[in-house]
Amino acid sequence: MKHLFLEGILPTLSTRFLLQPVQLVSIKTLGLGESVIQERINSIEIPAEVQLGFRAGTDEVQTKLLFPFDYPKMAMTALVTRLAEPLGDYVFAIDGLGETTGDLVFEIDKLMTARQYTLAIVETASHGLLAAKCIGLEWLLSASYQQSTARLGQHSVAETDAENLISAAKAIAIDMQKSSGADYVLVQLYAGDNNALHNKDKSIVVYNILLTGDNSHQATHSITGPIKRKQNQAALLALDLLRRHLQHKTINH
Repeated sequence: MKHLFLEGILPTLSTRFLLQPVQLVSIKTLGLGESVIQERINSIEIPAEVQLGFRAGTDEVQTKLLFPFDYPKMAMTALVTRLAEPLGDYVFAIDGLGETTGDLVFEIDKLMTARQYTLAIVETASHGLLAAKCIGLEWLLSASYQQSTARLGQHSVAETDAENLISAAKAIAIDMQKSSGADYVLVQLYAGDNNALHNKDKSIVVYNILLTGDNSHQATHSITGPIKRKQNQAALLALDLLRRHLQHKTINH
């Protein structure tokens, strides 16, 4: 039936009716909730003919703008730019202005592949999900998972000692870079016991370290909610540290 529609009906419709499809632009962000986004863009005047909407998912929030078919391209780009500006470096992609975009991993993949970089991963709080999000990508050279910092062998430290956790993460990254030969190493450790990990009302603090040659970048995040949310957010925030470096964006500490 599909091929009958495409070959017989659709061509006829296009000759009988003037098709004027609307234009959809989506600003994709990670790390900002929908209410925060609305607050940040609240002062920006949006023309009456442009529809504003939001789509909040587990991995991103999309700020959607629906433009009439004949809306001027330059005016569209200018409005999208004005809306994206107060969202800052939380924006990882803008879909609908010509460039093909995807989710966070898609954007990272484009940059890693174009620059021929390789990556090694060490993760804890994300419980293997960080590597799983990069499944099938050739630039991921190696990935290892430990259930907690207590199982990190010679680098094991007290789970509540932030300074030592960051130092341990850097030491692990250096060792991993030597053993794997990867250009980049991403290490994720967290502070919080098993009860905090499982308790939706308690938070864990995730420490991400990205080693890029002789330089290192770090970001710290407090994550709360059910254990599956903690796992997913831990994976996304670690990848977002890599994304920000690749896109030359500000690193969140």
